[in-house]
Amino acid sequence: MSRGPEPWCARIGAILALIVVAVAGGAQEISVQAGVDRRSVDVGDPFRYQIAVSGTDQVTPPDLGSLRGFTVRPLAAGPNNSESVTVINGNTTREVRRGYVMTYQLTANRAGTLTIPALTVVAGGVQRYTPEIAVQVNEPRTADGYRLHLALDQRQVWVGQPVVLTTSWMWDPRLGPERFHQLSFPLFDGAPDTGVSYEHRRPATTVDDPVRLQVSGQEVVWQRGEAGVDGDSYRTLSFTTTLVPQRAGAIAIDRATLVFEGIAGFRNTRDVFGRAQRQPVMQRFVLPSNELTLQVKPLPEAGRPGAFSGLVGTFAISAEAEPREVKVGDPIDLTITISGSGDLRRLPPLDLSRVDGFEAFRVSAAAAAPATFNRATIRRTVRALSHDTAAIPPVRIVVFDAADERYVELASEAIPLRVLPTRQVTMLDVEGGGEAAVPSAAVASREEGIAHNYTGALLLGEQRFDAAAFAATPGGLAALLAAPLLLTGLSAWTAVGRRRRHSGSRGTALNRLRRALEAGAGPPHADPAQQHHVLRTYLAERFTAGRPVHGFADVADLLRERGISELHVDQLRALFAGLEASRYGGAGATGDVAADLRAWATDVEEALRR
Repeated sequence: MSRGPEPWCARIGAILALIVVAVAGGAQEISVQAGVDRRSVDVGDPFRYQIAVSGTDQVTPPDLGSLRGFTVRPLAAGPNNSESVTVINGNTTREVRRGYVMTYQLTANRAGTLTIPALTVVAGGVQRYTPEIAVQVNEPRTADGYRLHLALDQRQVWVGQPVVLTTSWMWDPRLGPERFHQLSFPLFDGAPDTGVSYEHRRPATTVDDPVRLQVSGQEVVWQRGEAGVDGDSYRTLSFTTTLVPQRAGAIAIDRATLVFEGIAGFRNTRDVFGRAQRQPVMQRFVLPSNELTLQVKPLPEAGRPGAFSGLVGTFAISAEAEPREVKVGDPIDLTITISGSGDLRRLPPLDLSRVDGFEAFRVSAAAAAPATFNRATIRRTVRALSHDTAAIPPVRIVVFDAADERYVELASEAIPLRVLPTRQVTMLDVEGGGEAAVPSAAVASREEGIAHNYTGALLLGEQRFDAAAFAATPGGLAALLAAPLLLTGLSAWTAVGRRRRHSGSRGTALNRLRRALEAGAGPPHADPAQQHHVLRTYLAERFTAGRPVHGFADVADLLRERGISELHVDQLRALFAGLEASRYGGAGATGDVAADLRAWATDVEEALRR
């Protein structure tokens, strides 16, 4: 009996075989093929176009922008690899095939013989070309018992004025659709230069039995209903779309095409018992709609204000504010609402600082308003700069009223306010005690007459004091010697106590500020509202004896009285402005606010110590 090959020889043979197969696989010829599932279609009836690459799965998809007359929708793309292993008489053969497949859905937009041109595909770093394919495209035909109808609520509008398009699918109640395939709508399919923007509208009320169908890749809610046309009754499915023309002139709304399977009629048959019965005859329908033209007028140049917002339609504006009783510098939340029949998504950011009357307020930064077609809500934080402010002035905006065909200025109602002055805190308030100052108006000056010379009988009596006689007595001498010593000791004790109190309050306030920043007001969990609170708490504890600090104005003069430099006062103003903008205005904070705040407080404490 002869021995078989050594195990290591067998292993080397298998490795060499795999190398040969791998080389053969690597040398597999790269080719590109293309095909369609139908050569004859109707306008609006989708069909599939597929490109298959063999020899490699490293493929760059082609540019389908050169396909004229078709709407293209990618469906799938990915490797198409296979591997097979064959064992014959102990010999193993392994074969690896690599490929790549791309599938598209094409929809013809016009009738005639349309050609899908040769496309360039980069496969394995090499250019390959697909073959040309001719497709016969036929005009769709109307069908008895079915209709696809388009209607506009207005046929002539201004640039920027919304118009409502209603799309209705109708059928004879004796017939009916069984399966929806596709609604091809050039207006929504990205056809070039349609001249309009659009938004599918949701039903105004809750639909009990909604029908959700895809239109140009978007889910649209269709409503069931009934309609009468030319004396015939139909059941309907319909949806509405708001169109906003972007340019003047005639805008064509090309026909849409609906593809579905439905009942075309009935045929009489008999069952197994010979009884007569009617069976529905199913058919695939490609149903065209009517076409429309929208006439769009340009906005008049004459009388157009410089402050025109760009809104076209019919609108109303209102404003609310809370709270309405505040102190100078306190935040007030102002909410402005604009509603009406117009595309409020076009509303630019509203800069209240440019509106008359708002110069008496500090206003948070302008930002884009969250808006839909019919409603926009703008929120700002305003702060009264003086206690003389009696109201938030009307908010004004200029629009073009499409109904009156003229530019109008809309204004909200003024909002009454009660603004209390912010009391100036003095060093007497900080240290406590002392007598109330006498109002200057209560002291009258007399330059002549009896009141000017009058001093009273008490002061006219003998009030002479003999210092020498007082010092000659033991008690007087002791009192004279003890008084300087007591005064010196009292002054030293007071100075030491004051230094201890200042040192303790300084260390406590500064340490609390640092701990608060480390606990959550600093990075990486920085919160402008919390940082704002930490700063105001430190200032109240350090400078106002616990009285609330609302803003920079509450402590600016106190810092100057304590000898703090204007540089540090300006730095505090910038800290307040940045934190208030972040907290109330929505502006993003810049830099490391926690580090800036900590450094400022440390510098101020050092200045106070000196």
